[in-house]
Amino acid sequence: MMQRCILLFVALTTLCSCDGVRSAAGTIGELQQLQQSVSKAVGGGNVSVNLNNGKYLYVGIVNTPLKDLPSEQKKAKALEVAKLSLKTYPKATNLEQISVTFVVHRSILGIFNYTDATDSFSFLVSDLSDSKNIGSDSGH
Repeated sequence: MMQRCILLFVALTTLCSCDGVRSAAGTIGELQQLQQSVSKAVGGGNVSVNLNNGKYLYVGIVNTPLKDLPSEQKKAKALEVAKLSLKTYPKATNLEQISVTFVVHRSILGIFNYTDATDSFSFLVSDLSDSKNIGSDSGH
Protein backbone atom coordinates (compact mmCIF):
# COMPACT_ATOMS: atom_id res chain seq x y z
CA MET A 1 0.00 0.00 0.00
CA MET A 2 2.80 2.40 0.92
CA GLN A 3 4.56 1.72 -2.41
CA ARG A 4 1.37 2.54 -4.32
CA CYS A 5 1.06 5.85 -2.47
CA ILE A 6 4.66 6.70 -3.26
CA LEU A 7 4.20 5.78 -6.93
CA LEU A 8 1.01 7.84 -7.10
CA PHE A 9 2.80 10.80 -5.50
CA VAL A 10 5.70 10.51 -7.96
CA ALA A 11 3.29 10.23 -10.91
CA LEU A 12 1.29 13.29 -9.80
CA THR A 13 4.46 15.30 -9.17
CA THR A 14 5.76 14.39 -12.62
CA LEU A 15 2.49 15.38 -14.27
CA CYS A 16 2.39 18.70 -12.43
CA SER A 17 5.97 19.51 -13.33
CA CYS A 18 5.31 18.63 -16.97
CA ASP A 19 2.51 21.21 -17.06
CA GLY A 20 4.88 23.72 -15.50
CA VAL A 21 7.54 22.97 -18.08
CA ARG A 22 5.02 23.28 -20.90
CA SER A 23 3.78 26.59 -19.53
CA ALA A 24 7.33 27.94 -19.15
CA ALA A 25 8.24 26.80 -22.66
CA GLY A 26 5.15 28.54 -24.03
CA THR A 27 6.04 31.78 -22.25
CA ILE A 28 9.62 31.62 -23.52
CA GLY A 29 8.34 31.13 -27.07
CA GLU A 30 6.00 34.12 -26.73
CA LEU A 31 8.82 36.29 -25.40
CA GLN A 32 11.08 35.21 -28.28
CA GLN A 33 8.39 36.28 -30.77
CA LEU A 34 8.11 39.62 -28.96
CA GLN A 35 11.89 40.01 -29.05
CA GLN A 36 11.94 39.39 -32.80
CA SER A 37 9.10 41.86 -33.41
CA VAL A 38 10.82 44.61 -31.44
CA SER A 39 14.17 43.88 -33.09
CA LYS A 40 12.58 44.21 -36.51
CA ALA A 41 10.86 47.47 -35.49
CA VAL A 42 14.10 49.05 -34.28
CA GLY A 43 16.10 48.09 -37.33
CA GLY A 44 17.48 44.70 -36.36
CA GLY A 45 19.28 45.69 -33.21
CA ASN A 46 20.02 43.44 -30.28
CA VAL A 47 16.95 43.31 -28.01
CA SER A 48 16.57 41.71 -24.61
CA VAL A 49 13.17 40.91 -23.13
CA ASN A 50 12.51 40.01 -19.51
CA LEU A 51 9.26 39.23 -17.74
CA ASN A 52 9.03 39.53 -13.95
CA ASN A 53 6.17 37.96 -12.02
CA GLY A 54 4.12 37.84 -15.21
CA LYS A 55 3.25 41.54 -14.72
CA TYR A 56 6.33 43.60 -15.49
CA LEU A 57 7.83 43.50 -18.97
CA TYR A 58 11.31 44.90 -19.55
CA VAL A 59 12.56 45.53 -23.07
CA GLY A 60 16.21 46.45 -23.54
CA ILE A 61 17.39 47.86 -26.85
CA VAL A 62 21.11 47.24 -26.85
CA ASN A 63 23.87 49.11 -28.71
CA THR A 64 21.76 50.93 -31.28
CA PRO A 65 21.97 54.51 -32.54
CA LEU A 66 18.59 55.11 -30.85
CA LYS A 67 20.52 55.68 -27.60
CA ASP A 68 21.90 58.90 -29.13
CA LEU A 69 18.51 60.39 -30.03
CA PRO A 70 17.42 63.59 -28.28
CA SER A 71 15.41 62.94 -25.13
CA GLU A 72 11.95 63.61 -26.58
CA GLN A 73 12.58 61.46 -29.66
CA LYS A 74 13.93 58.68 -27.46
CA LYS A 75 10.83 58.85 -25.27
CA ALA A 76 8.60 58.70 -28.38
CA LYS A 77 10.52 55.65 -29.64
CA ALA A 78 10.20 54.01 -26.22
CA LEU A 79 6.44 54.63 -26.30
CA GLU A 80 6.26 53.09 -29.77
CA VAL A 81 8.16 50.00 -28.56
CA ALA A 82 5.92 49.72 -25.48
CA LYS A 83 2.77 49.86 -27.61
CA LEU A 84 4.20 47.30 -30.03
CA SER A 85 5.04 45.04 -27.07
CA LEU A 86 1.50 45.39 -25.77
CA LYS A 87 0.09 44.42 -29.17
CA THR A 88 2.54 41.57 -29.77
CA TYR A 89 2.67 39.81 -26.40
CA PRO A 90 -0.23 37.32 -26.18
CA LYS A 91 -0.54 37.62 -22.39
CA ALA A 92 -0.54 41.43 -22.42
CA THR A 93 -3.74 41.51 -20.37
CA ASN A 94 -1.68 40.23 -17.41
CA LEU A 95 0.83 43.07 -17.64
CA GLU A 96 0.85 46.13 -15.37
CA GLN A 97 3.92 47.94 -16.64
CA ILE A 98 6.26 47.95 -19.63
CA SER A 99 9.73 49.47 -19.32
CA VAL A 100 11.87 50.24 -22.35
CA THR A 101 15.57 50.86 -21.80
CA PHE A 102 18.20 51.99 -24.27
CA VAL A 103 21.30 50.09 -23.24
CA VAL A 104 24.97 50.45 -24.08
CA HIS A 105 26.95 47.28 -23.41
CA ARG A 106 30.65 46.92 -24.02
CA SER A 107 33.01 44.05 -23.33
CA ILE A 108 36.75 44.65 -23.22
CA LEU A 109 39.03 41.68 -23.79
CA GLY A 110 36.16 39.42 -22.76
CA ILE A 111 36.99 40.17 -19.13
CA PHE A 112 35.68 43.65 -18.38
CA ASN A 113 32.05 44.51 -19.01
CA TYR A 114 30.48 47.96 -19.06
CA THR A 115 26.71 48.49 -19.15
CA ASP A 116 24.86 51.81 -19.22
CA ALA A 117 21.11 51.37 -18.82
CA THR A 118 20.22 54.82 -17.54
CA ASP A 119 17.89 55.78 -20.40
CA SER A 120 14.78 53.97 -19.20
CA PHE A 121 11.13 54.80 -19.81
CA SER A 122 8.29 53.10 -17.96
CA PHE A 123 4.68 53.00 -19.03
CA LEU A 124 1.65 51.73 -17.17
CA VAL A 125 -0.31 49.35 -19.35
CA SER A 126 -3.53 51.12 -18.39
CA ASP A 127 -2.11 54.31 -19.96
CA LEU A 128 -1.04 52.47 -23.11
CA SER A 129 -4.39 50.72 -23.41
CA ASP A 130 -6.22 54.03 -23.21
CA SER A 131 -3.97 55.37 -25.99
CA LYS A 132 -2.60 58.01 -23.68
CA ASN A 133 0.98 59.14 -24.08
CA ILE A 134 1.65 59.11 -20.36
CA GLY A 135 4.83 57.49 -19.13
CA SER A 136 7.47 58.04 -16.54
CA ASP A 137 10.95 58.89 -17.63
CA SER A 138 13.44 57.48 -15.18
CA GLY A 139 16.45 58.30 -17.35
CA HIS A 140 16.33 62.09 -16.98
